[in-house]
Amino acid sequence: MNLENYIPASLGIECGGTRTSVCFLEENGNVLNTLELGPANYRIALRSIWFEYFRRIRNTFPQPKTIGLAVSGARQKQDHEELAKILSQFYPNLPHRVSHDLESAFWSYGNVNGPRLVCISGTGSCCYSIDDDGNEIRAGGWGHILGDQGSGYAIGHQLLRKLTFLYDSSKSKHSLCDHVLDALNLPDWESLVDYTLQSGKENIASLAPICIDQASKGDSFCLEIIKSQAHAFADQARYCLNRLQKNSSDKIDLCLQGSILKESELFRDLFINAISESTQQFDVIFGDTPSYLGTLHMARMALANPDEGAIELSSNPVIEEAQYFAPSLDDLGQSPTELRNPESSMLDKMSIEDGIQLFLNQDKLVPQAIEPHKSELVTVIDQIANAFKSGSRLFYVGAGTSGRLGVLDASECPPTFRTPAHWVQGIIAGGNEAMFKSFEGAEDSFEMGIQSALENKIQEGDVVVGIAASGRTPYVWGSLKQSKIQGAYTVLLTFNPNLSVPENQKPDQLIAINVGPELLTGSTRLKSGTATKLVLNMLTTLSMVQIGKVVENLMVDLNPSNEKLKARAIRIVFQLTQGRFSNEECEKNLIENRWVIKDALESLGSR
Repeated sequence: MNLENYIPASLGIECGGTRTSVCFLEENGNVLNTLELGPANYRIALRSIWFEYFRRIRNTFPQPKTIGLAVSGARQKQDHEELAKILSQFYPNLPHRVSHDLESAFWSYGNVNGPRLVCISGTGSCCYSIDDDGNEIRAGGWGHILGDQGSGYAIGHQLLRKLTFLYDSSKSKHSLCDHVLDALNLPDWESLVDYTLQSGKENIASLAPICIDQASKGDSFCLEIIKSQAHAFADQARYCLNRLQKNSSDKIDLCLQGSILKESELFRDLFINAISESTQQFDVIFGDTPSYLGTLHMARMALANPDEGAIELSSNPVIEEAQYFAPSLDDLGQSPTELRNPESSMLDKMSIEDGIQLFLNQDKLVPQAIEPHKSELVTVIDQIANAFKSGSRLFYVGAGTSGRLGVLDASECPPTFRTPAHWVQGIIAGGNEAMFKSFEGAEDSFEMGIQSALENKIQEGDVVVGIAASGRTPYVWGSLKQSKIQGAYTVLLTFNPNLSVPENQKPDQLIAINVGPELLTGSTRLKSGTATKLVLNMLTTLSMVQIGKVVENLMVDLNPSNEKLKARAIRIVFQLTQGRFSNEECEKNLIENRWVIKDALESLGSR
């Protein structure tokens, strides 16, 4: 098959450390508008991000006939296979080629008519080629800790180190120090310590243009840095050229990519001159074509060799399109959480005192609303207690306020009941970052919910409580669906009694509490949040009571991790021994038993 003469409908995806670029080639040869998504380095990004990105891509472009996917950091075959399995959930049975973003850069120049070496120097750096036998030839690309010689990061890093050495040795700033501090918006050189510990490699690489500019103006200090980095990068290129020249006498296309090579004539000239000292067998090519277009060539290669990258489809059926479920937005419109509360219709006109009374009156309704659901809560608490007894776990899953309340309740269990951290876990859509700032869009991803269950290895015996005030959150439904497939007992806690759920989609237990409309319409952090806090308190506290973590009303498995809790532990031992021992004796016994209250009580004959 002649790839140059045949144009299938092709989808190309290139995922980098800065952005993800997507393009679609129609059969008439037109490239549709590209889609740009966030960063997705394979070594850094959560696996759930691929589900989110592939879902958005599938919903944006027409159905392709073949796919090319290039992902930064996906260096090994098993990385490609894992990505291909996820891709196959969204594009089953389509030819595809999955590789890393160096390969897409290589193919962005089209078919190979002779030996080619791609040299990339931007934030990072690498030299890459594919020989006539299909073998990769590579030097660099190990990241900023292990390599990246001749990159923007390496230049910026060397600049900071040299300036810091001068600062240490003379305690007087080089004239460049002010340029660096201005660029990083820092007050003084001492503040660089915290900055460099917290900043990403892109921030350090942003200093390279300063060094290059000063070197171009004749600054000998900066010129030394640029020369050393250009020569280090040339050493990598020479290694690759030598390997290519062993198999060919043709001139090699030296294809230059990346912001440092493209924008700095000084660096480029130093780099090329350093290579020329050992060989003249190359032609310099500047790549104006975006590297992500190389993924379209990879897609066409997959069509020509459909068996080459064949991946067995996952046997997990939940990710298939037919298995997707979340209640409709029509259900959301019928939820009390979205209705207006007539009691607060004049909220903006009320005095502060009246507003406080309104809050108190509304919150009094919450326990009354929970009471009709006691039998459902008993069932769930029994399940949780049995899970703990058998060594299984409790998970809370939610987005926004619901997710934060789940994480809060889970985090309180180790100090209150001396439980291992894995016993009760909170999962929030958007990850840890969503605890501290709004990440509400994450709740719309059913696939990310699925992936949360997979990543946490939820299994038979576990209990998973999904929390969704309106009852609709796709992230929660995805997690519940996958958790049930994996054998867990599933619960949905919602405040929408009008929720419509088909029988075959229901979790094991549906608790739909009607707390009525919020006094601030739609703000479910109010009564719904209060009700959530009450219910979660019941679930963990009463299940811990069932497994012996409480005697009378005392926390006998308290973890005394500070002075306040140590004082409480002493009081508990004193009270449960009916005052037969003094506080000093109780404290001495606790110290001897490593502050484990139960052990102290046993040694005192009170258990």
